[in-house]
Amino acid sequence: EDGLDLVRRLIASLPACLARDGVALLEIGRGQAPAVHEEVGALSMRTAVTTLPDLAGIERVVRVALV
Repeated sequence: EDGLDLVRRLIASLPACLARDGVALLEIGRGQAPAVHEEVGALSMRTAVTTLPDLAGIERVVRVALV
């Protein structure tokens, strides 16, 4: 419904597939950053989450790094 089904599945797979000191980049749509941050925050691993804007200033990429 909110367009995040695939992103949620990718986030749920991060603990099993992200290497130590690994980074995942997730492309998102306008206004989806808060929901993605919340999903990543619910993981059972320590992460650093940042959002990167596109050239129009729209939050477009969420960077998830293991810390």
